[in-house]
Amino acid sequence: MALLARRCYGAGVARELIGREIELDAALTAFATLPAVVALEGEAGIGKTSVWRAVLDQLEARDNAVLSARPAEAETHLSYAGLADLLDPVLDDTLAELPAPQRQALEAALLRAEPEGRAPDQAAIAFAVLGTLRNAARNQRLIVAVDDLQWLDAPSLFALEFAVRRLRDESVGVLLALRRDRAGAQGPSIEFERWQPDERVRRIGLGPLSLGALHHLVQRRLGAALSRPLLQRVHETSAGNPFFALELARALQQRGEQPKPGEPLPVSGELRQLLRARLGALPNDAQEALLVAASVPQPTVGLVAEAVGEGARESLRHAVDAEVIELEDDRIRFVHPLFASAVYLETDADRRRAVHRRLAALVQDPEERAQHLALCTEGADADVASRLDEAAQIAHARGAPQAAAEFSERACRLTPQNDAEAAHRRRLEAAAAYFEAGNTARAQTLFTQAAEIARPGPARAAALSRLARVHHYAGDQRIAVKLFRESLEHAGTDRSVQADAADGLATSLFFLREDLPEALEHARFAARIAAAEENRGALAVALGTQGHIEAVLGRQEAVATLQSALALEDQVRGVPIMRHPSFQLAFARVWSDELEAARAALTDIEERAVEQGDESSLPFVLTYLSLAEFLAGRWQEALRAADEGADVALAAGSETGRAFALSVRALVASGLGRERAARSDANEALALAERGTMFATTTSLWALGLLELSLDRPAEAHEQLGPLVARVEGAEIGEPGSIRFVTDDVEALVRLGELEAAAAQLARFEQHAQRLGRWSALAAAHRCRGLIAAAAGAADEAQAECNLALDDFEQLSFPFESARTLLALGFVQRQARQRRAARNSLERALRLFEELGASLWAERARAELGRISGRAPSRGELTASERRVAELVAEGRTNREVAAALHVTPRTVEGTLSRVYAKLGVRSRTELARRWTPGS
Repeated sequence: MALLARRCYGAGVARELIGREIELDAALTAFATLPAVVALEGEAGIGKTSVWRAVLDQLEARDNAVLSARPAEAETHLSYAGLADLLDPVLDDTLAELPAPQRQALEAALLRAEPEGRAPDQAAIAFAVLGTLRNAARNQRLIVAVDDLQWLDAPSLFALEFAVRRLRDESVGVLLALRRDRAGAQGPSIEFERWQPDERVRRIGLGPLSLGALHHLVQRRLGAALSRPLLQRVHETSAGNPFFALELARALQQRGEQPKPGEPLPVSGELRQLLRARLGALPNDAQEALLVAASVPQPTVGLVAEAVGEGARESLRHAVDAEVIELEDDRIRFVHPLFASAVYLETDADRRRAVHRRLAALVQDPEERAQHLALCTEGADADVASRLDEAAQIAHARGAPQAAAEFSERACRLTPQNDAEAAHRRRLEAAAAYFEAGNTARAQTLFTQAAEIARPGPARAAALSRLARVHHYAGDQRIAVKLFRESLEHAGTDRSVQADAADGLATSLFFLREDLPEALEHARFAARIAAAEENRGALAVALGTQGHIEAVLGRQEAVATLQSALALEDQVRGVPIMRHPSFQLAFARVWSDELEAARAALTDIEERAVEQGDESSLPFVLTYLSLAEFLAGRWQEALRAADEGADVALAAGSETGRAFALSVRALVASGLGRERAARSDANEALALAERGTMFATTTSLWALGLLELSLDRPAEAHEQLGPLVARVEGAEIGEPGSIRFVTDDVEALVRLGELEAAAAQLARFEQHAQRLGRWSALAAAHRCRGLIAAAAGAADEAQAECNLALDDFEQLSFPFESARTLLALGFVQRQARQRRAARNSLERALRLFEELGASLWAERARAELGRISGRAPSRGELTASERRVAELVAEGRTNREVAAALHVTPRTVEGTLSRVYAKLGVRSRTELARRWTPGS
């Protein structure tokens, strides 16, 4: 790809940076290692743009490629204006390298192509931006720079933040300048530390210039030297703000004489008055031309001339001479954003409306035209409201829901009072777009208003159903259930509202794991409506929900229902991937022991979600992928998926998605014996899930119970798992693969000596497993029966049950369960004084636990081995994992390097190395290296 060329951002004349050497050095140092984010912050006029320009000049001189944008205040309501500026130099080279869904979404957003099918999701656009930056940084360090970030339009800001958060090792730096007042208030509310880890973020606050720096600035810029007392007064009055100080000095220079002692400076301390004086000195026609320029997002000489006449070109030259604006070819740029604000705000409202009326007739962009019409309209206006409707549709089609929401809300405000139906529709459309844009609070407010204002009937029902969806996705399932029920009460005979509310109610009840039979009835009702209406896409989603609920209830017809839904999946439009039948079927396969098929399907779905930018679904897809990896014994892969799921959910602001991911990460950490991490993740997930996300609650409690079991604390394990088992039995859950923790609680009960309770609980679980043919559940039941028999003194029966369990688990490739079964078998064999067989079983268990990294379970296996009397194993007989650690240490690698190579923790390496020393009779790494030979 050709070297990038930065868009021109100045008048072409470099200006010396005065008094900001420390800030400049700090920014350049931060960019020594990429990725990095540097944010220049300060009040208006403090010199952020000057430092921003100087940093870019230095970076370009060091062969960094630069993409830059300088948005203006008038651009904030446009869709992807800033993104277009940023990416324009590289799009021709990088678009073809993007996946088709991302490329199409980005081309639609930037008006390079018409949207194909439904409107692109803004996350798809954001993923495309991420891919574009990665491609652009493949062969050269890349700096992405935005000045005046507070004016960047919301869709562009979302895409930029989304992409930067996902940079890992790419050579991309981000340079931002944004306005903050002295209290830190103004400007967008951005937590830059969430964009990148703390060590990669540098926030540089620009404070007042020193008196000496101000002296040099005035002298260089105005060619004037102020007396020391007067300079002191300018410095105090301006509070060291260079822009303010230059305006004061300019006013003094124009006056031609210095104020007398005690006499006030020629202007007050209000910056607006300084600017008013500066602008007031311009001819009237120049002020009119500047007003037009300040009223449009991207002013050009040609547009201003169309609005005020050909004399505008001469008028603008006066503004250039007065250093109010700069000209970049045909483009007009104010020297400082405060000039544009002052021009606009100092003009009376009637003149502003007149200018917007003229511009509405001149501009070609429908969104910009609608914006001007809204600004020149007083009171209700049906025609302007319709134009705003059109602009909202265009913005939504470009994947800019925030802009669409603002247009729809303005249209609602301008709707005549006698058109309640249009106002209701626009309010709902605005709320839906805000929700899509991630502004849940505003969406909830508007949906609530719509429900309160609408008359009882389908209109209110539609608002209630949509409000319920907001609460559902926020994790408030009980509120969602209440609202969905109200929606059904008001829906009357409106089939579409009935179907939407019924499907939502079924889904929320499923999340709660309460009254699942009722949930199934609502899902079937929604499916019947979709079938009657011949809406194949809605039918696919409804059948997916139905099959999902049938599966968790243990109904035999679940697979057929899901297959019917899958056959219609190509008809599904506009819903998250996590509601697609393919996803519903994939995690049903996790329950039914089809782990390889589930992993393949979930990996494919993950790729599809990334390509389509479906960030809302990714945490759930990754969570089930993590669970499948955990059960299959690929624990490092399970951690990767859970980590990524938690990170994506955090970036997306999805509490429910984060609860899902953290709960499975806690489960993996419990298996690995990482007690602190497991408890931390489980407790955070429980807190996030307390409003009704039962999967996260269930999995978190399972993780805590498994941890207590591995610590040999059966009472504490039963304390976590016992109430959970009672709850799922009360919910009539019949799929044993979704409640694998039941056998862990049985084991805890056996260790506590409560054999009757353990046997009764196991019988219910085993009945479901036999009915559905769930071999892993049956194998776990065999192991539990072996433990019960051993506790009752029936050694032969105990061994027979454990051997049955072991055969099944090994055929299914469930290594953790195989290791636990070998541990139980070795325990039974030791009690029966079958020392050789016990040692063999326990050594096999130990090898499996060590290969998994299950440190606490490995300790238990070693403890059991230590209880066997008779000949101990040779100290030199290393396990496969011990041998690999010894080889790497003998090569001179550190524990951390060994851990990285073997994908385990340094703590695991330390424990393994201690056993190696003991078996080989050595005391140090040096001695191990001296004695070790390949093949040892």
